[in-house]
Parts: sequence; C-alpha cells; structure tokens
Amino acid sequence: VIETKDGVRVLKRLAINFKSTVNEYLEDIPDVFTTCSDELAKVAGEYRSCVDLQGAYKQVLLTDQLSRKILAVVTPRGYAIPNRLMFGVKTAPAIFNANMRKLMHSCNGRGPIKCAQMVDDVCLSGDTPKEHFANLAEFLYRLYACGLKANLSKCSFYKDEVRFLGKVVDRRGVRLDTSTTDAILKMPAPKDKSQLRSFLGHISYVSKHIPDLRSARAPLDYLIKPDIKFIWDTNHEEAFSRCKQLAGNSALLTHFDPTKPIVLTTDASPYGVGACLSHKVVINNKTRLLPIAYASASLRKDAQRNYAQVDREGLGVFWGDKSLSAISVMFRLRTAYRLFCTC
Repeated sequence: VIETKDGVRVLKRLAINFKSTVNEYLEDIPDVFTTCSDELAKVAGEYRSCVDLQGAYKQVLLTDQLSRKILAVVTPRGYAIPNRLMFGVKTAPAIFNANMRKLMHSCNGRGPIKCAQMVDDVCLSGDTPKEHFANLAEFLYRLYACGLKANLSKCSFYKDEVRFLGKVVDRRGVRLDTSTTDAILKMPAPKDKSQLRSFLGHISYVSKHIPDLRSARAPLDYLIKPDIKFIWDTNHEEAFSRCKQLAGNSALLTHFDPTKPIVLTTDASPYGVGACLSHKVVINNKTRLLPIAYASASLRKDAQRNYAQVDREGLGVFWGDKSLSAISVMFRLRTAYRLFCTC
C-alpha cells in the first residue's frame, strides 16, 4: 500500500507486482509514445494551461470479465477483483496513452486540439486569449464526454509560465526547472560504477539544454565500461565538475517556428561531435542565434577517433543532420570548414 498526497489529503492505493503473474504474458503495444522533446515542441504560444488527470489509469474501466478476473488480487478477506485498470500492469501506460491520443485527435466528429500530451499530463496553449480558451473549452468538453476527471489541485490555468514534463515553459521557450539542476549540482562524487551511472543518467536527461556535453563527459563514459576498473582520479574529477558546471549553466531553448530562418551549427573534437539547431533572428539591429536544441555524441575509440579533423567535422555535419532533422529538414549550415559551410 502506497500513500500519496492530494493537496491536504493523504490517499492510499495498492501497488501490485504483476511481474510474476500477467505481465510476462502481455504483448507490448508499439508506436504509442512520443518523446518529451516532441511534446514540448507543441507548447509554443503566449498563454497556456496544464491539466492533470485524476488517477490516470484508474479512470479506464475494465468491461471484460476475464480481464477483471486475471487481475484479481488475493487478500485476507478473499479475492479483490478490480473494475478499473490497475497500476503495475505492463501495458497500462500504453493503453491509457493510446486512449488519450484518440481523444485529442477526434471526439464526436470534432478535429484535433492544439496541445501537448504525455500519459495523464496535458498542456494547452494559444497565441491569443481567445485561441487559448477555445482549446481549453474543447478539451474540457472531451473530458466530460468521455467521463474523465481532472485533478484540480494539480492544474494551472491561463498562465504565462507553467511546469510541464519536468521543464519550465513560457512564451520565450523551454528551460530546466531549478529543482532538476539543483539535484545535479548537489550530487557528490561517485564511489562506484552504479553511482556514476546514476549521475550520467541525470546528465543525459538535461542534454538537450547543454552544448557539446559528450566531449565533457567522455572520461566518465570510459570509466563505466565493463572491462575498465573503477579508479577515480583528477581527470575524472575535472570531468565530473565540468558536467555539473554545464548543467548549472543550461540554456533556454526557444520555441520552434517554421517561418523563421534555421541554422544548424556543428563541431567536432577528438572525443565527440556536437550540434545546435538555432533560429536566426534580429534583435535591436543585431543578428542573434537562439538555440532550439542541442545534441552531442561520443566518438568510437578504435575507429572514429583516428579520423583526420576534416573527416571528424564531416561526421559532425552528418550526425547533426541525422539527429536534429526531426525538428526541421531545411536549414543553413555553419561549421569550422568552408568545404561544408553554406552561411
């Protein structure tokens, strides 16, 4: 039994381990989830509201009697047979997310809503108050039509700035929440590979806000290899401090606008390649590049690190295009070599 807080109330819910019962027999549901980056790209606008659905999966009714019996739980008073989808079922997130995607795309013949959605978190936006409230009203109508409920204590309406998917979103763009960066900055130096993997996992979560992260963390990536003994030295301490410094200075990512000029900047070092997709704008008669997304990758030691610098730069251009083309396929290229450069 897990206790959760809902405002001032303390709620209790069952957390059942279905791993040894039904989970191993359930087939995964493919192509249901989008990435957080894809959803955060949909929240551009002047005004936005965030809605949290109450109970998430527990709002999905189990109408099939066999499904209810399969998910039955043994208690001191006998079998507890659920009538709603339970936490712990492997396919529960995919089932709920698929239903939410259908709800956002169409309901009673109405078209799609302008919003971002990840499982039970929804963010609706608009460039004007009229557009924003029209989107919000349509979404609330669809919740009512489908019998779904929102958790008002976790909702925020008509805000200039909201917290969505662990990020802070406003009209300027998307930035990291201070709680995320503070957690990284307070992490002590790792004592073993397990703690190092935990730190690198936290750093990877914020990688799209940090330029050329892979080069900075290269000594740490090498240390977690299975055949390498964990020996922490000054080189690793410097890389650890550098990663924390980069996380503390993480960038604000501007909202993608297909009407503005787009520039892809790439770079390469002996340890990795990095790329930045930016908007080219004029502010106070000065041309500036506002970052949309960063990406970086380590070079394979035995092959790519032996490339000549011009070949590494070419690899950086190829990799940057491959990594960030999902955001935009048309851009101007900026790199250190004129051979590849278009601006």
